[in-house]
Amino acid sequence: MSRRWFHSWPAVAPGEVAAYAAPQAGRPAVHRGWALALWLAGAGSGIAACIYLYHHDPSRPSLLPPCLFHKLTGLDCPGCGATRAAWHALHGHFYTALTFNPLLVLLVPILLWAAARAFARDVLGRPGRGAPVPWWSGYVLLGIVVGFTVVRNLPAGRAAQSPQHMEYRAPVTSVP
Repeated sequence: MSRRWFHSWPAVAPGEVAAYAAPQAGRPAVHRGWALALWLAGAGSGIAACIYLYHHDPSRPSLLPPCLFHKLTGLDCPGCGATRAAWHALHGHFYTALTFNPLLVLLVPILLWAAARAFARDVLGRPGRGAPVPWWSGYVLLGIVVGFTVVRNLPAGRAAQSPQHMEYRAPVTSVP
């Protein structure tokens, strides 16, 4: 039975321990130090972004760029409204955040759970309990994002959006 490369990586015989998981005698596990540094840098960047977003309303002019896809096509991309949704979620207005971008609000807890599992595996060296994420889950996520994009651009999907969502929308201009 042939196995794909992602099912068997790293190739370790049963009963053996991978070289990256068990440091050699007298040598520290450098990989965990680098993993911790990368996780701390990522967490610090995320916290800094949340602090900036908390203090700067995205509906007012700021350093945040507008959506190029929306400007060019007039359609909403999967991320349209995500910054405003995050701003409202940071302020505790979860229903309003759902009206701006429900995909973001519903996926954030799942992504935080996945990040916590990866942190425990990479830094703490603890294998995750239960089944690992299946190889096909990326395709399912892609299908959900594409489906969300199509539905939100249908007339019925636009009618489901709140009036607050429409008042922040800049008019579509023609591209020269």
